[in-house]
Amino acid sequence: WRDANILEHKKLAEYKVFEDRGEFDLKKVPEGYQLIRVHTVFDVKHDGRHRARVVADGHLTDVPLESVYSGVVLLRSLRTCIFLAELNDMVPYATDISSAYFKAYTTKKKVCV
Repeated sequence: WRDANILEHKKLAEYKVFEDRGEFDLKKVPEGYQLIRVHTVFDVKHDGRHRARVVADGHLTDVPLESVYSGVVLLRSLRTCIFLAELNDMVPYATDISSAYFKAYTTKKKVCV
């Protein structure tokens, strides 16, 4: 778990997810910021790898009404693509964009953790 935690924190630093503004008093959150908590979620992947993810308690912020969609691929769509690839002698490829959510900038709210 230690290695998984180190890797997660390296990625957080690499993508400059957090900006250190020094110490502050929890009772005096800076003007224009909302205080939220973060915690680490540990998981074992299907291939036995250990993963650690630092996640924010997003339920503590207001839900942005214009951005509540989370896209997922339907199994039927995936099967259709594979079927069409097979019919056209194409080779399907798949990938995983590791840590893609690190690049999702917040534009409406400034948060303090």
